[in-house]
Amino acid sequence: MLLPEFYNQLGAMHGTIMVFLGVVPLAFGAFGNYVVPLQIGAPDMAFPKLNMTSYWLYLAGGIVMLASFLVPGGAANNGWTSYAPLSDLAPGHGQTMWLVGMLLIILSSLLGAMNFIATIVQLRAPGMTWFRLPFSSGHSSSSHSCCCSRSRRSRRRRFSKAWIAARPARQVIARLTMKKSWKNARRNAARR
Repeated sequence: MLLPEFYNQLGAMHGTIMVFLGVVPLAFGAFGNYVVPLQIGAPDMAFPKLNMTSYWLYLAGGIVMLASFLVPGGAANNGWTSYAPLSDLAPGHGQTMWLVGMLLIILSSLLGAMNFIATIVQLRAPGMTWFRLPFSSGHSSSSHSCCCSRSRRSRRRRFSKAWIAARPARQVIARLTMKKSWKNARRNAARR
């Protein structure tokens, strides 16, 4: 039979492990490290050693979190969010080890994010503008929208470039639906 404290520890660590050691690193870190260079035409990530450091910090954070089960008082037992009223009353050193593990994991994510930004900004294929980036490669990032929206004139220019960049997609849609505008019909007639 489980003690109530150990049950709370299992619940808190299960949530932490699933979110911070499972979903986030696999969905964004591992999958992103594989997909982003392919999407933007880069040979690899911008800083491979920073990538390696990010992985080792992630591993160290996970080991510290799991090692908190072995200290007196057990692991963190205040939920995976560790809200302040409960985390202040935590017995033993498990909550402190959980916090150190979280700091290592957060630092790992920060280094990985810096590497993603540097890769997307610096290693794009020639001719790949911000508006030709795949959506999942940071096309809608807030830093991009802050840098590009300078004046009304630049916004007009930017949207006209986006309209021109979307021309192949519009042509494919027109061919698939077999609808041609008068402009396209006149252009085709002039070519003949």
